[in-house]
Amino acid sequence: MTARGRLTILYTALVLAAGILLTGLTYLLMRRNAGHRISVIVLSPSSTPGELPPLPQDVKEVTLVDFVTQAAIALAVVTVLAAVLGWLVAGRVLRPIRTISATARRLSAENLSERMPVTGFPPTVGGDGMRSCRTVMAGFRHGETLGKLQEKVLAG
Repeated sequence: MTARGRLTILYTALVLAAGILLTGLTYLLMRRNAGHRISVIVLSPSSTPGELPPLPQDVKEVTLVDFVTQAAIALAVVTVLAAVLGWLVAGRVLRPIRTISATARRLSAENLSERMPVTGFPPTVGGDGMRSCRTVMAGFRHGETLGKLQEKVLAG
């Protein structure tokens, strides 16, 4: 499996797990508080004024079943959207790595003295790392020992 596929699966799994957790917690809270949050308008006089009649059990169950059904549909839609967005974002994130790999393969197959361009990277990612690699490669061409090369790279 490609790195893009693995990143997409990871992102989708995280969104799905968060959605399941959110749905489960909401279900538990609704189940616990269902009778406390619903107001009923009573048109006939009751024996005790000011009190609401208890919520019938079947109304509570139907409400919870409807919630779970609608939440499952919403979670499926969000998971599919997360997979599509994860695929697109992973492709965008991995594009510079593919470019560097292709350039490195081309350079090693054709000409080892050619330099790889360092554009579009922040100085900490591309600049310093590429500068260190160039120092090492230049030292190898000049026949320097590994100890001297290490000192040059660490000196910056």
